[in-house]
Amino acid sequence: MKHMKKAITLTIGLALATLVGCNLKKLPACDAPEVTALAKQALSSAPAFKGRFMNFQLGIPGETRYRTSPTPKRICRSTLSSTVGNEVLFYSVEWQNQKKGIIWVQIMGPRDDGT
Repeated sequence: MKHMKKAITLTIGLALATLVGCNLKKLPACDAPEVTALAKQALSSAPAFKGRFMNFQLGIPGETRYRTSPTPKRICRSTLSSTVGNEVLFYSVEWQNQKKGIIWVQIMGPRDDGT
């Protein structure tokens, strides 16, 4: 469990991903397939996770907060389960370019950053 927290902390700010969505008019929900796929992709490509947590799963995500201004942003909470144990994981979903339908998923780690 201690190693998991260290790995997640190292992942913060490093795990960013984008997806070009077709006709996305509204910011996707935390449990939308494209959002969870990006969260998994971000975690698996993060330097802190390379080779250490080959097998992990995200639990069923839920939204903890939705901010409308200055730009829409969803704060999501899930459980990260791996061979090391289980840990709470927060991530955010926001627009990188709404006109083009590009979203950005950022891993925040075991704590909600308050934004």
